[in-house]
Amino acid sequence: MPKFKLTHHDNMKIYTLYQQGWPVHAILRKLSADGIDISWGAVKNVIIKYQHGRAGYEHLSRKKIPTFKSITDADIDFVKSTLDENPTQTCSDIMSFIRQGHNYKQTYPDQHRFQQDNDPKHRSNLSKRFMQENQINWWDIWPSESPDFNPIEMVLPVAVFIGGRATGDLPKKILPERSRSRSLSYFNDQFDLEEEDDQQKETKKVKKTEVSPEKTHKTITDFFGGKKKEKTDNGTAERDSDKEPKASSSNDSEETESHDTKDVEESVESKEESVESDEESLPSPDDVAENIKRKFLVEMPDDFFEFWEFCCHLDKKKPRDALHDVLGYQLVGPFDILAGRHKGVRKNKHGRKPNYLLHWRYYYDPPEFMTVIKGDNKSQFHLGYLRDDPSEMPVMVAANSAAESCNIIPKGDNLFAAVKNCIDEQIKAKGTDGTKKKKLQNIQDEVIEWAKKKKYSLDLKSKGMKERDKKVVCKTFHGAGIVVPVDDNEVGYRPVPETTGDLKKMMKKVAESKTDKERDENMDPIQELITLVQFANDECDYGEGLELGMDLFCYGDKVFRSMMEHLLPLAYQLLGRIEYEQIIKAHLKSRQKGTDLSQLD
Repeated sequence: MPKFKLTHHDNMKIYTLYQQGWPVHAILRKLSADGIDISWGAVKNVIIKYQHGRAGYEHLSRKKIPTFKSITDADIDFVKSTLDENPTQTCSDIMSFIRQGHNYKQTYPDQHRFQQDNDPKHRSNLSKRFMQENQINWWDIWPSESPDFNPIEMVLPVAVFIGGRATGDLPKKILPERSRSRSLSYFNDQFDLEEEDDQQKETKKVKKTEVSPEKTHKTITDFFGGKKKEKTDNGTAERDSDKEPKASSSNDSEETESHDTKDVEESVESKEESVESDEESLPSPDDVAENIKRKFLVEMPDDFFEFWEFCCHLDKKKPRDALHDVLGYQLVGPFDILAGRHKGVRKNKHGRKPNYLLHWRYYYDPPEFMTVIKGDNKSQFHLGYLRDDPSEMPVMVAANSAAESCNIIPKGDNLFAAVKNCIDEQIKAKGTDGTKKKKLQNIQDEVIEWAKKKKYSLDLKSKGMKERDKKVVCKTFHGAGIVVPVDDNEVGYRPVPETTGDLKKMMKKVAESKTDKERDENMDPIQELITLVQFANDECDYGEGLELGMDLFCYGDKVFRSMMEHLLPLAYQLLGRIEYEQIIKAHLKSRQKGTDLSQLD
């Protein structure tokens, strides 16, 4: 069927019929009789867009909603002009405004500057309190055809972008959907770091004048003060701020800002040094477990420590290599802490301080996956724990061969089961001679004996893993699936409206594009999916963003890095999985293929 270009009038006709109770198939017949040939999915998409106050957006000349990644001076000026006058416009009003190049001129009752929409978050008491405290008039009417150019959707993230410190004390729920990593939690973290920084400076007796962030309610006008460009830590983004030094000179202020990152790093480094000294004075298992948690942000299960004890039983001198001669396995990751390999290591061979969030993290390892055993370098086979939530214990041990695919394959719910099942595969493999089989059988017998003594299941799929299968909302490209909280009203997850095959085709077209223009055109369908994720986030269906972000991560092409950096940290933040947010940020910043993955060598 040829693609039919719907007009704004066509969209209104579809939604009007829907409001009158017409089912989709009846609307299709009506449209067909009027000479409009479109698919069932197209009608459904129009209805969804109108339900969310989004219809008409695609017909505007501006194709992107301002976000932290895409905000430009023109976007800021656009928002400022709507604040200065009246932004309460319908789709046709805004189209006329863009074509004529005018500012908004139409007058609404009492100079109301905001129009309320149907998002429960924007209708909440928190939002109303924000409007009242900042003396912002808003009009409690929302025509279904109004697009998201209504500044209630865009001014708050812009305000954070160019004056984020002033918004630090606002309720957290006001800014979740478009704030990305620069959300309120980000700024709160910055405040905490600055307080720690102050303490560090006081200890070192460094005499500097600090510019403290103001934590008082400000009006929107205050957000749009003088601009000053300031680079973020990674140097890839900019933030405008309107800070005014109170008791210090401008030179002191600039010096303080230039040393912020350095001082924070010194503070973190001093903490790491204290951790190292603690480890040497507190070598008990409990303290080692806490040390691992501090470095890797998750707790280790009992079978992890039991398996280390088993390997010490096999080879007291080199327990990390106890399985190497027969299986080609080496214990890595958090096992290096048990082996004490981290002690005394201040910088690795690359001249950097070890980042344990990246220690033996393979290319396709999502934050949920933690490598503990490495295999051969050719296939990059490795075993690791998989856990859906960082606050919970692992749900399984799984395998991945990073040189071959992103597939995560379950091997059991503990390390004994995983190693036993991997030995089974090697014994059955073609080319395994009798001598090798005998060695494999001997080591497997010891694994089985130890597991039975410690009462660990050796099943490939345990009862707990089967229970998890019932909670998996989607498989994703890696096949192990994701689990997110879904309440009785099915709020928490909605699927990405594309099949796995179609998604991979979309990504392949983008990755194989030969020109920037071709890439931008091929990127449009994926951008539309990201827009749907924003809708889902607005309605607390955070799982869709995690699904799409994880699929992009598993596809693995660097062209999607910016999308991953937008989708995944935000998804983990909204799900309350802050540890995974930290891991994915670190991984995307330094994601590499190959096997040179130790942070200690």
